[in-house]
Amino acid sequence: MFRTTIRWTGIYLLLVVGSAVFSLPFLWMASTSVKVDRELFSRELRFLPLAPVPATTSPYVDSAYFQYVEGPHKAALLGELGLLARASGFALPDDVPAGTAWDQIAVGLYERLSRTLPGDTWKDGAPAVLAAARRHVDAAAVSEVFSSTHRRVLLGQIRVRSRQFEERELGADRPFDQRLDNETPPRARLLNWTDSKMPCASLDYDFSEGSRVVLSRTFDLPFDASEFQRVQLNFRPDDTWHELWLTVERNGKRYVAEKAVALANFSWYTVTWQEPSADDHSTKIKSWIVLREAGAAAGYVSDPRKMKLTFDIGASVCSCS
Repeated sequence: MFRTTIRWTGIYLLLVVGSAVFSLPFLWMASTSVKVDRELFSRELRFLPLAPVPATTSPYVDSAYFQYVEGPHKAALLGELGLLARASGFALPDDVPAGTAWDQIAVGLYERLSRTLPGDTWKDGAPAVLAAARRHVDAAAVSEVFSSTHRRVLLGQIRVRSRQFEERELGADRPFDQRLDNETPPRARLLNWTDSKMPCASLDYDFSEGSRVVLSRTFDLPFDASEFQRVQLNFRPDDTWHELWLTVERNGKRYVAEKAVALANFSWYTVTWQEPSADDHSTKIKSWIVLREAGAAAGYVSDPRKMKLTFDIGASVCSCS
Protein backbone atom coordinates (compact mmCIF):
# COMPACT_ATOMS: atom_id res chain seq x y z
CA MET A 1 0.00 0.00 0.00
CA PHE A 2 2.75 2.41 0.97
CA ARG A 3 4.74 1.58 -2.16
CA THR A 4 1.64 2.11 -4.32
CA THR A 5 1.08 5.53 -2.77
CA ILE A 6 4.70 6.53 -3.39
CA ARG A 7 4.51 5.31 -6.98
CA TRP A 8 1.34 7.26 -7.79
CA THR A 9 2.67 10.34 -6.01
CA GLY A 10 5.78 10.18 -8.16
CA ILE A 11 3.70 9.77 -11.33
CA TYR A 12 1.51 12.76 -10.51
CA LEU A 13 4.55 14.83 -9.59
CA LEU A 14 6.18 14.03 -12.95
CA LEU A 15 2.94 14.92 -14.75
CA VAL A 16 2.73 18.27 -12.94
CA VAL A 17 6.38 19.09 -13.67
CA GLY A 18 6.00 18.01 -17.29
CA SER A 19 2.85 20.12 -17.71
CA ALA A 20 4.64 23.15 -16.28
CA VAL A 21 7.62 22.68 -18.62
CA PHE A 22 5.45 22.28 -21.73
CA SER A 23 3.29 25.25 -20.69
CA LEU A 24 6.24 27.66 -20.62
CA PRO A 25 6.34 28.28 -24.42
CA PHE A 26 2.64 29.12 -24.45
CA LEU A 27 3.01 31.43 -21.45
CA TRP A 28 6.00 33.08 -23.14
CA MET A 29 3.96 33.64 -26.33
CA ALA A 30 1.10 35.12 -24.32
CA SER A 31 3.50 37.45 -22.50
CA THR A 32 5.26 38.45 -25.73
CA SER A 33 1.97 39.29 -27.44
CA VAL A 34 1.41 42.25 -25.09
CA LYS A 35 4.98 43.58 -25.17
CA VAL A 36 5.97 46.68 -27.12
CA ASP A 37 8.78 46.80 -29.67
CA ARG A 38 11.55 47.89 -27.33
CA GLU A 39 10.87 44.87 -25.09
CA LEU A 40 10.87 42.45 -28.01
CA PHE A 41 14.31 43.58 -29.18
CA SER A 42 15.85 44.17 -25.77
CA ARG A 43 18.96 42.30 -24.66
CA GLU A 44 17.28 41.78 -21.27
CA LEU A 45 15.24 38.58 -20.95
CA ARG A 46 12.04 39.50 -19.13
CA PHE A 47 9.04 37.22 -18.75
CA LEU A 48 6.52 39.88 -17.74
CA PRO A 49 5.94 43.03 -19.85
CA LEU A 50 7.01 46.39 -18.47
CA ALA A 51 4.34 48.49 -16.80
CA PRO A 52 3.58 51.69 -18.77
CA VAL A 53 4.79 54.91 -17.13
CA PRO A 54 2.98 57.73 -18.98
CA ALA A 55 4.79 61.05 -19.25
CA THR A 56 2.95 64.28 -18.47
CA THR A 57 4.88 66.35 -21.00
CA SER A 58 6.12 65.60 -24.49
CA PRO A 59 8.66 65.73 -26.07
CA TYR A 60 10.82 64.08 -23.44
CA VAL A 61 13.83 61.82 -23.00
CA ASP A 62 13.06 58.24 -22.00
CA SER A 63 15.35 57.66 -19.04
CA ALA A 64 14.13 54.05 -18.67
CA TYR A 65 15.26 52.86 -22.10
CA PHE A 66 18.83 52.05 -21.01
CA GLN A 67 18.05 51.31 -17.37
CA TYR A 68 19.27 47.70 -17.51
CA VAL A 69 22.60 48.42 -19.22
CA GLU A 70 25.45 47.08 -17.11
CA GLY A 71 29.03 46.02 -17.76
CA PRO A 72 32.70 46.51 -16.92
CA HIS A 73 34.18 49.97 -16.31
CA LYS A 74 30.75 51.60 -16.59
CA ALA A 75 31.26 54.13 -13.78
CA ALA A 76 34.66 55.14 -15.13
CA LEU A 77 33.48 55.54 -18.73
CA LEU A 78 30.11 57.32 -18.56
CA GLY A 79 31.48 60.76 -17.74
CA GLU A 80 34.09 60.57 -20.51
CA LEU A 81 31.55 59.29 -23.02
CA GLY A 82 29.31 62.22 -22.14
CA LEU A 83 32.15 64.62 -22.90
CA LEU A 84 32.84 62.88 -26.22
CA ALA A 85 29.16 63.17 -27.13
CA ARG A 86 29.10 66.90 -26.39
CA ALA A 87 32.25 67.41 -28.48
CA SER A 88 30.91 65.44 -31.45
CA GLY A 89 29.04 68.39 -32.95
CA PHE A 90 25.60 66.88 -32.41
CA ALA A 91 23.00 69.49 -31.36
CA LEU A 92 20.11 68.60 -29.09
CA PRO A 93 16.63 69.94 -29.86
CA ASP A 94 15.81 73.01 -27.78
CA ASP A 95 12.69 71.47 -26.23
CA VAL A 96 14.24 68.49 -24.39
CA PRO A 97 16.00 68.54 -20.98
CA ALA A 98 19.68 68.76 -21.92
CA GLY A 99 21.08 67.20 -18.72
CA THR A 100 18.91 64.09 -18.96
CA ALA A 101 19.55 63.81 -22.69
CA TRP A 102 23.35 63.87 -22.40
CA ASP A 103 23.26 61.39 -19.51
CA GLN A 104 21.17 58.94 -21.53
CA ILE A 105 23.35 59.43 -24.60
CA ALA A 106 26.40 58.48 -22.51
CA VAL A 107 24.70 55.27 -21.34
CA GLY A 108 23.57 54.54 -24.89
CA LEU A 109 27.09 54.97 -26.22
CA TYR A 110 28.36 52.64 -23.52
CA GLU A 111 25.78 50.03 -24.55
CA ARG A 112 26.70 50.49 -28.22
CA LEU A 113 30.41 50.03 -27.48
CA SER A 114 29.68 46.92 -25.41
CA ARG A 115 28.18 45.37 -28.54
CA THR A 116 30.78 46.48 -31.06
CA LEU A 117 34.20 46.53 -29.40
CA PRO A 118 36.20 43.29 -29.15
CA GLY A 119 36.35 41.55 -25.79
CA ASP A 120 40.12 42.03 -25.63
CA THR A 121 39.65 45.81 -25.64
CA TRP A 122 37.44 45.57 -22.56
CA LYS A 123 39.98 43.32 -20.83
CA ASP A 124 42.64 46.01 -21.33
CA GLY A 125 40.72 48.38 -19.06
CA ALA A 126 38.86 51.68 -19.25
CA PRO A 127 41.69 53.65 -20.98
CA ALA A 128 41.71 51.17 -23.89
CA VAL A 129 37.93 51.34 -24.23
CA LEU A 130 38.00 55.13 -24.14
CA ALA A 131 40.71 55.24 -26.82
CA ALA A 132 38.54 53.05 -29.04
CA ALA A 133 35.50 55.20 -28.26
CA ARG A 134 37.27 58.27 -29.60
CA ARG A 135 37.48 56.53 -32.98
CA HIS A 136 33.83 55.45 -32.96
CA VAL A 137 31.90 58.31 -31.36
CA ASP A 138 30.90 60.96 -33.89
CA ALA A 139 27.82 63.09 -34.54
CA ALA A 140 26.10 60.30 -36.48
CA ALA A 141 26.60 57.79 -33.67
CA VAL A 142 25.37 60.27 -31.04
CA SER A 143 22.33 61.11 -33.19
CA GLU A 144 21.44 57.42 -33.54
CA VAL A 145 21.71 56.83 -29.79
CA PHE A 146 19.71 59.95 -28.99
CA SER A 147 16.92 58.95 -31.37
CA SER A 148 16.42 55.74 -29.39
CA THR A 149 15.52 57.72 -26.24
CA HIS A 150 13.95 60.82 -27.80
CA ARG A 151 10.15 60.71 -27.61
CA ARG A 152 7.69 63.04 -29.32
CA VAL A 153 4.39 62.71 -31.19
CA LEU A 154 4.88 63.26 -34.91
CA LEU A 155 1.94 63.68 -37.28
CA GLY A 156 2.31 62.86 -40.95
CA GLN A 157 -0.16 62.59 -43.80
CA ILE A 158 -3.92 62.36 -43.32
CA ARG A 159 -5.57 60.48 -46.19
CA VAL A 160 -9.22 59.74 -47.01
CA ARG A 161 -10.72 57.24 -49.41
CA SER A 162 -14.19 56.83 -50.89
CA ARG A 163 -16.10 53.63 -51.57
CA GLN A 164 -15.09 54.10 -55.21
CA PHE A 165 -11.39 53.99 -54.14
CA GLU A 166 -10.82 57.68 -54.80
CA GLU A 167 -8.07 58.74 -52.41
CA ARG A 168 -6.76 62.14 -51.35
CA GLU A 169 -4.21 63.57 -48.93
CA LEU A 170 -6.00 66.17 -46.80
CA GLY A 171 -4.38 69.56 -46.31
CA ALA A 172 -1.60 68.81 -48.80
CA ASP A 173 -1.47 72.48 -49.80
CA ARG A 174 -0.58 73.55 -46.23
CA PRO A 175 2.54 73.19 -44.04
CA PHE A 176 2.17 70.27 -41.66
CA ASP A 177 1.83 72.52 -38.61
CA GLN A 178 -1.22 74.18 -40.22
CA ARG A 179 -3.10 71.10 -41.38
CA LEU A 180 -4.96 70.85 -38.08
CA ASP A 181 -6.22 73.66 -35.83
CA ASN A 182 -5.06 73.51 -32.24
CA GLU A 183 -8.12 74.00 -30.01
CA THR A 184 -6.12 73.73 -26.77
CA PRO A 185 -3.23 76.19 -27.20
CA PRO A 186 -2.42 76.56 -23.47
CA ARG A 187 -1.33 72.94 -23.29
CA ALA A 188 -0.27 72.05 -26.83
CA ARG A 189 1.44 73.41 -29.94
CA LEU A 190 2.17 72.16 -33.45
CA LEU A 191 5.60 72.68 -35.03
CA ASN A 192 6.95 71.82 -38.45
CA TRP A 193 9.40 68.94 -38.07
CA THR A 194 11.56 66.62 -40.13
CA ASP A 195 12.17 63.02 -39.16
CA SER A 196 14.64 61.02 -41.27
CA LYS A 197 14.18 63.61 -44.05
CA MET A 198 10.40 63.16 -43.92
CA PRO A 199 8.39 66.36 -43.27
CA CYS A 200 5.75 66.16 -40.55
CA ALA A 201 4.40 68.07 -37.55
CA SER A 202 5.57 67.71 -33.97
CA LEU A 203 2.85 67.82 -31.32
CA ASP A 204 4.28 69.24 -28.10
CA TYR A 205 1.96 69.06 -25.09
CA ASP A 206 1.86 69.51 -21.33
CA PHE A 207 -0.90 67.69 -19.45
CA SER A 208 -0.09 69.51 -16.22
CA GLU A 209 -2.21 72.30 -17.76
CA GLY A 210 -5.17 70.00 -18.50
CA SER A 211 -5.97 66.42 -19.47
CA ARG A 212 -6.96 66.84 -23.14
CA VAL A 213 -5.44 68.04 -26.40
CA VAL A 214 -7.85 68.68 -29.27
CA LEU A 215 -6.86 69.13 -32.93
CA SER A 216 -9.47 69.55 -35.64
CA ARG A 217 -10.22 70.92 -39.11
CA THR A 218 -13.00 70.87 -41.67
CA PHE A 219 -11.62 69.62 -44.98
CA ASP A 220 -12.85 69.83 -48.56
CA LEU A 221 -13.41 66.42 -50.13
CA PRO A 222 -12.85 65.39 -53.74
CA PHE A 223 -15.98 63.20 -53.54
CA ASP A 224 -19.39 63.32 -51.90
CA ALA A 225 -19.14 62.86 -48.13
CA SER A 226 -21.81 60.13 -48.30
CA GLU A 227 -19.25 58.04 -50.25
CA PHE A 228 -16.66 58.25 -47.47
CA GLN A 229 -15.11 54.91 -46.55
CA ARG A 230 -12.03 55.46 -44.42
CA VAL A 231 -9.48 57.93 -43.06
CA GLN A 232 -5.85 57.16 -42.26
CA LEU A 233 -3.28 58.98 -40.14
CA ASN A 234 0.43 58.30 -40.49
CA PHE A 235 2.05 59.13 -37.16
CA ARG A 236 4.72 58.28 -34.63
CA PRO A 237 3.57 57.94 -31.01
CA ASP A 238 5.70 58.91 -28.02
CA ASP A 239 5.32 55.77 -25.88
CA THR A 240 3.28 57.60 -23.24
CA TRP A 241 0.21 55.34 -23.52
CA HIS A 242 -2.11 58.32 -23.69
CA GLU A 243 -5.25 57.75 -25.78
CA LEU A 244 -6.01 59.09 -29.24
CA TRP A 245 -9.67 59.32 -30.27
CA LEU A 246 -11.15 60.36 -33.61
CA THR A 247 -14.51 62.02 -34.27
CA VAL A 248 -15.85 62.58 -37.79
CA GLU A 249 -18.63 64.94 -38.82
CA ARG A 250 -20.22 64.61 -42.25
CA ASN A 251 -23.68 64.87 -43.82
CA GLY A 252 -25.10 66.36 -40.60
CA LYS A 253 -24.05 63.38 -38.48
CA ARG A 254 -21.29 62.63 -36.01
CA TYR A 255 -19.24 59.41 -35.96
CA VAL A 256 -16.96 58.31 -33.11
CA ALA A 257 -14.21 55.69 -33.04
CA GLU A 258 -15.32 52.63 -31.12
CA LYS A 259 -11.98 52.47 -29.28
CA ALA A 260 -8.91 54.59 -28.66
CA VAL A 261 -5.44 54.27 -30.15
CA ALA A 262 -2.85 53.97 -27.38
CA LEU A 263 0.24 56.13 -27.92
CA ALA A 264 2.46 53.10 -27.27
CA ASN A 265 5.78 52.40 -28.98
CA PHE A 266 7.75 55.04 -30.86
CA SER A 267 7.88 53.79 -34.45
CA TRP A 268 6.00 55.22 -37.40
CA TYR A 269 2.82 53.43 -38.40
CA THR A 270 -0.55 54.14 -40.02
CA VAL A 271 -3.81 53.92 -38.10
CA THR A 272 -7.04 53.41 -40.05
CA TRP A 273 -10.59 54.34 -39.09
CA GLN A 274 -13.44 53.28 -41.35
CA GLU A 275 -17.20 52.98 -41.67
CA PRO A 276 -18.88 49.72 -40.62
CA SER A 277 -18.69 47.12 -43.38
CA ALA A 278 -18.90 43.41 -44.08
CA ASP A 279 -15.18 43.19 -43.29
CA ASP A 280 -16.01 43.74 -39.63
CA HIS A 281 -17.53 40.25 -39.51
CA SER A 282 -15.07 38.48 -41.79
CA THR A 283 -12.07 36.33 -40.91
CA LYS A 284 -9.66 39.10 -41.91
CA ILE A 285 -7.19 40.39 -39.35
CA LYS A 286 -8.88 43.54 -38.08
CA SER A 287 -6.28 46.25 -38.62
CA TRP A 288 -8.76 49.13 -38.50
CA ILE A 289 -11.01 50.87 -35.99
CA VAL A 290 -14.71 51.16 -36.74
CA LEU A 291 -16.44 54.56 -36.72
CA ARG A 292 -19.88 54.32 -35.11
CA GLU A 293 -22.68 56.82 -35.70
CA ALA A 294 -23.21 58.92 -32.55
CA GLY A 295 -26.14 61.08 -33.57
CA ALA A 296 -27.24 63.96 -35.79
CA ALA A 297 -27.50 67.68 -35.04
CA ALA A 298 -27.99 70.92 -36.92
CA GLY A 299 -24.53 72.13 -35.90
CA TYR A 300 -22.68 69.20 -37.45
CA VAL A 301 -20.97 69.62 -40.82
CA SER A 302 -23.61 69.00 -43.49
CA ASP A 303 -22.02 70.29 -46.69
CA PRO A 304 -21.90 67.24 -49.02
CA ARG A 305 -18.32 68.05 -50.01
CA LYS A 306 -16.89 68.69 -46.55
CA MET A 307 -15.91 66.62 -43.54
CA LYS A 308 -14.63 67.60 -40.12
CA LEU A 309 -12.01 65.54 -38.31
CA THR A 310 -11.34 65.96 -34.60
CA PHE A 311 -8.38 64.23 -32.98
CA ASP A 312 -8.70 64.15 -29.19
CA ILE A 313 -5.73 63.02 -27.09
CA GLY A 314 -6.68 62.24 -23.50
CA ALA A 315 -4.20 61.80 -20.68
CA SER A 316 -3.80 58.29 -19.39
CA VAL A 317 -5.48 57.90 -16.00
CA CYS A 318 -2.24 57.09 -14.16
CA SER A 319 -0.37 60.14 -15.48
CA CYS A 320 -2.47 63.03 -14.23
CA SER A 321 -3.80 61.77 -10.95
